[in-house]
Amino acid sequence: SCRDVPAGSGGWGGGGATHSVFAPELVFERSVNEDARAYTWFHEGMTRGFGQGDLVRWMRVRSPGAETARDPRLLGQLQRTDPAGLYVGDPAGRIGAIALALSGSAQVPFLALGAPTEESVSPNPARPPGVRLIRLSPGPQMRARLLAGAARAQGVHRVALATPGEGGDMRLARALLEVASEFDLEVLPLEYTSGRRERRDDVARLRASGADAVALLGPGEESADWLIALKAGGKPLLVLGTEELDPAGFHEQARRAAEGAIFVRGSYTPVGAGSGVGSDEGPLPASAAECYVAGWLIADAIAHGADTPWTLEQALEKRIVEGDALDAWPAIPPTVARVEMSRIRNGQAEPLP
Repeated sequence: SCRDVPAGSGGWGGGGATHSVFAPELVFERSVNEDARAYTWFHEGMTRGFGQGDLVRWMRVRSPGAETARDPRLLGQLQRTDPAGLYVGDPAGRIGAIALALSGSAQVPFLALGAPTEESVSPNPARPPGVRLIRLSPGPQMRARLLAGAARAQGVHRVALATPGEGGDMRLARALLEVASEFDLEVLPLEYTSGRRERRDDVARLRASGADAVALLGPGEESADWLIALKAGGKPLLVLGTEELDPAGFHEQARRAAEGAIFVRGSYTPVGAGSGVGSDEGPLPASAAECYVAGWLIADAIAHGADTPWTLEQALEKRIVEGDALDAWPAIPPTVARVEMSRIRNGQAEPLP
């Protein structure tokens, strides 16, 4: 049953209902709350998802205030007195973990912001058993195919997969191994010791493998050491990786050594006409881009008949194209959002043609 927005409540629009999909809760942590664009882009995504209709005016979007951030138990009280129909938040944060538990008990969808936890890490105890988190970033197989395609376009046939003994993007590493045959690529695993600064021995092993490219999938500071060691001598190799290779975070020596490297970004870039969509401001913060995707997913599903938490969950599940025991990644049409590939030129990350 629909009802008016209670006096004094914030948000867009004027509709809402008990456990209604028209009443989403944006459960942001402090860093996201301070980025006003996150809210703006959530609304932008909803407007895009609803298309020409006026359903967006029925959405009653809300988020926890400063008092709730200090005492997240208040979120549970709010859910009992004024239930949300779905949650969008980072399950790794304190407020997000409580919201995840609430979504499980209320059986409403939870769309996950933030980087996925590696499978080797114990899952969030608030996660309901058997429930995968719907992730709002591109999945590892999508990013692996983009990297593999870029490598082949540069004439690469053999890629060394440099992964640290601890940390690193292991999901992407596994995905590269899985998709290699689709691109007629040979992928050679090359594990290295985490924490060391000296990489000459690792580079010697890499060159002995006969690889003509290397994918650096460790933390940015370790990749910087690799880049400097690779530049020290020997046949030039194509360097591939994630946005950990973005030269903006490197010191000058590593930035020069990164010249020509190609990397895939871990978040979407919105596409299309609208207020700010497709602007030249540079990559959005991941939180804002994920909020745009969340808004579009929710609105598109509602516009196509998902009018209860259960039917919304089913509509979202139909979009899942890859996943594992912990996380699931839905397909986003490239006309709505794209995954950018970048190449480092003159110390700057530029879009890869």
